[in-house]
Amino acid sequence: MSLLWKHFTNISSGVAHVNIAFGNIIRKTTASLKYHLSVKHPEKYQPTTSINDESNSDSESEAESGPSTQKRVNKRARLTIPRKEYYSRNDLVEEQILTNSILQNPKSEAITMSLVKMIAVDMLPLSFVEGPGLLQFLHTVCPDYTVPSRTVIRDRLQGLYDAKVSAIVGHFKHSNKATTALENAQKKINLPIHRLISHSPTRWNSAYEMVERLVEQRDAVESVLLDKEITTTEK
Repeated sequence: MSLLWKHFTNISSGVAHVNIAFGNIIRKTTASLKYHLSVKHPEKYQPTTSINDESNSDSESEAESGPSTQKRVNKRARLTIPRKEYYSRNDLVEEQILTNSILQNPKSEAITMSLVKMIAVDMLPLSFVEGPGLLQFLHTVCPDYTVPSRTVIRDRLQGLYDAKVSAIVGHFKHSNKATTALENAQKKINLPIHRLISHSPTRWNSAYEMVERLVEQRDAVESVLLDKEITTTEK
């Protein structure tokens, strides 16, 4: 058996538990196990590990047979693990399939979105999702839940941000009263008299322009939204 498995526990077909990460579960392929260990737990990763971990057990038996065999084993051990770009496409596809299956579970998706909102509200760094304290907590309250990667969390955060920006822009687009108040606020604080921009799926850069314009007009927009005579909230 590969020496890598001293750091992992087999859970089911295609899934492995990271013994030192409080319940983090990743794709059970040799390449992904190596990469996870080298990036997430470098203190446990041994750079001299052979590329062909599956042959480690054979290497150990060869090492016991004599000095000449030991030389061959040592030569093989000096091979380095390839960089991420050398991993097969199949491994990356398998990891994406695992991520998709996690997010297709309604309960897992609800937990993920709650985690994303906590990061947004408390202004936490993305590295928070990899912290051992959070992983231990989640493993205790929901052992079957797997925290998605930073990329997934980042995309969810971006989705929340875009949705909020779109809602604000939509409010001004559909309210003449709010639009007039915005123009007055722009004049009062000497901002350019610019209309807010809506995102259009047919224009690849419209999302960026929408956010850029809202940032430009932030002070004017805030003054209108905080004016209870102009903006009312549903109860």
